[in-house]
Amino acid sequence: MGTLVFAAAGALLLHAHEPWRDELQAWLIARSSGSPVQLWDNARYEGHPLLWHLLLFFAGLVSGGPATMQVVHLLVGAVMVHLLLRFAPLRRRHRLGLGLGYLMLYEYTVISRNYSLGVLAAFGFCVLWRTRTRSCLPLAAVLLLMAQTNPMAVLLVPSLALLLAADLLLHHRSTLRLPVVVSGAVVVGLGLLMAWLQLRTPPDWLFPSGTPAPFSTLLTVVWRSFVPVPRLGVVGFWNSNVLSGHDAVMTVLSATLLLAAVVVLRRTPLVALSYVLATATLLAFFKVEYFGNVRHQGYVLLVFLVHLWLSRSTPTGRPAPRATRVLTAVLLDVVVVGQLAGVAVAGYQDVRHPFSNARAAARMIIGAGLGNRPVVADSDAATSAVAAYLDHPVYYVKQERWGTFAVWDQRRTRRPSQPEVLEAASRLGRDSGGEVVLLLSYPLDASTLASAPHLVEVGATDRSTVVASERDYHVYVLRPS
Repeated sequence: MGTLVFAAAGALLLHAHEPWRDELQAWLIARSSGSPVQLWDNARYEGHPLLWHLLLFFAGLVSGGPATMQVVHLLVGAVMVHLLLRFAPLRRRHRLGLGLGYLMLYEYTVISRNYSLGVLAAFGFCVLWRTRTRSCLPLAAVLLLMAQTNPMAVLLVPSLALLLAADLLLHHRSTLRLPVVVSGAVVVGLGLLMAWLQLRTPPDWLFPSGTPAPFSTLLTVVWRSFVPVPRLGVVGFWNSNVLSGHDAVMTVLSATLLLAAVVVLRRTPLVALSYVLATATLLAFFKVEYFGNVRHQGYVLLVFLVHLWLSRSTPTGRPAPRATRVLTAVLLDVVVVGQLAGVAVAGYQDVRHPFSNARAAARMIIGAGLGNRPVVADSDAATSAVAAYLDHPVYYVKQERWGTFAVWDQRRTRRPSQPEVLEAASRLGRDSGGEVVLLLSYPLDASTLASAPHLVEVGATDRSTVVASERDYHVYVLRPS
């Protein structure tokens, strides 16, 4: 029943949600690939493992619209939450609250990215944990798959693999079979090697990523993950926190949550040590490489849930002290309240406001009878989300290429002027002998419009959006002279 409630809530929110560029990027890459080999080539600038892209590649063979991607992602989310509701050794209220909370329902189901696959694999690892004494190969296979999902999941694989190895060597040595153990190690190593090959990017890779975290804000990711309540009454709520701007408060609360988590897990020392190692790995990534957003930081909570699950699935021969049981319940109650409050705010704002205006811009083009006309756009990063709904290549002036998905290479440093963009549209119009659509993320200025008497404005999107960079789309049509 809980899974059905989750699926129904997810379907309703997905119906109201307009995917943005980062969601549609994987879909566009999959749809633009004629084979898995071409998929690998098209995704070489992504810096992500390709399991999600591969799923979309095969889904795209059945149906061509972006809604297909959302259906696939809802199915992944439903299986993910079913494992949590059915198998997690937690109280019912905690399982339901986590399953219907912000991270599981909104961030990892409504927003269609590859992070849900990592959560699904992590929960699968927990479900299979009790079988480790019979054979470690199923767990190793899950870790191999986990390494193909997203960079955050890749970071967790070594700590979980080390936990499995240490537990077997220290507590179950008499049941070990050397060929099975060696095979398991090879499987995990192969998974990490495959992930490394996919995470490598070309020398001219240029991604507009964020900055590493300063020490003063690093620890706030624990609070942001455990209690992801966005700012209230703000259209651009996404990736904010109700305590944004109060880093000192968040740091103290984060330290408290982190200490409580370690105390809860201390009954199983190996699991507690693995938790500390996995959390430290994520914090090191946020500090050195990329501070990230809620989708990345959410894995801090995932690490705790996974290790709590593993701890409760590891017999200790003695019941937990009452103080530990109370602390665990209080900690999970805090998390559940934060998750439910977060999904309430996010769901309300997503239903009330467009997440992105890309779909509206595409409908504007199609509604004007221009859906099959050539489209010239200024930049792939700014307009590729619109291309997902037009379902045909667009000419990107900044990158000087035809395509659909964004390519994160050095060519994106170009800054074409408005006359250059207009000249590209004029050239395409002369070659095609018909109307050309001009799709921009900014309005043309008066002098540019005056120089092109055959350029007519079709319309513009102006509704406030959750993703601010996808609020303004301006559509023009250049008619033959």
